Amino acid sequence: MVIERDCLELGEVATEWELTDPVIRQLVGKGQLRLSVRLVTQRVELSYWETAEDGQSFRVPLGNDVISTVADLSTRDAYALVRNGEGVIYGVELPDQSFAELGNGEGLHFSFLDALVRPENIKKLQSHIAEAAAQKDALAFDFRRFAFKGERYAFTFQQAQALRHMYDTRQAGVLEVHHLDILEAAGSVSQRLGSLFSRRPGWKNLLQPVVGHRGYYALEPEFAAMLGRVSR
Repeated sequence: MVIERDCLELGEVATEWELTDPVIRQLVGKGQLRLSVRLVTQRVELSYWETAEDGQSFRVPLGNDVISTVADLSTRDAYALVRNGEGVIYGVELPDQSFAELGNGEGLHFSFLDALVRPENIKKLQSHIAEAAAQKDALAFDFRRFAFKGERYAFTFQQAQALRHMYDTRQAGVLEVHHLDILEAAGSVSQRLGSLFSRRPGWKNLLQPVVGHRGYYALEPEFAAMLGRVSR
């Protein structure tokens, strides 16, 4: 029988994703990694937030209760916990979005080892990490040297500018570009793309003439899809 866990320890998440302490502090501080703690038969004072007509928020008391659950920390408390390794937590947010005051207002002491990450927040972390990796790849992708369909390409600066212009215009919704516009964007004095891409026969695998629209070119569909993936 496999028992599914309702959350993972922060240390486990850090090991799996190879997160160093500074990176953890950064993720927590930016709100990209939300932390939780487990409460076991803790007596708490419950309340929820209400918004008045003037936009001001205030708490509405719900009374006392004894609860056992996983509760979320505020960004401020979570950051203090990962920065100092321990801290006193005075309040947490419960799964129903109500607020629980801990320790009769005096708070409860938690350490770094108590920090947990719920599955839904692990998924959000994965999304942030994937997005950061994609942005890093996009910054590194300069259209000068790359691989596509098992072939390696190496272009001059002007040739790379031509490819970048094609990608930028596609992002703006223009799929077909006249060859003179491509040459101008590349800063070339040539009148033909073939002259710009001299001694680079592979360029035709990336830029294709538009059938029925003489003088216009478009990015090869699979190449365009690859650029979209590395530039998201």
